Amino acid sequence: MSARPREVVIREVGLRDGLQSIATILPTERKREWLRDAYAAGQREIEVGSFVPARLLPQLGDTDEVLALRAKVADWLAGEVTHGTLWRAGLPKTFNAARPATAAAAAA
Repeated sequence: MSARPREVVIREVGLRDGLQSIATILPTERKREWLRDAYAAGQREIEVGSFVPARLLPQLGDTDEVLALRAKVADWLAGEVTHGTLWRAGLPKTFNAARPATAAAAAA
């Protein structure tokens, strides 16, 4: 019998995986509300999107804007110690997609 892990990490992927599979495009502000609510509920690993061309996946076309909210999280964390990352974006799928992903990560 294998030993159970001492801890587990639950990662929220709805903003990336969930939204890419529906036709509705959720406004950026609603995504920010989702992030704030998930954080308030104790979620610390949240995938906010993926850097793919907006013409291919318009539901995730604002990933850079949503990721920019990460800069404000320092205020939310005031003195709190967390495990892992607060959230991260999905990987860029192409070299061209890596440019805005790198810029957004640097800004956050």
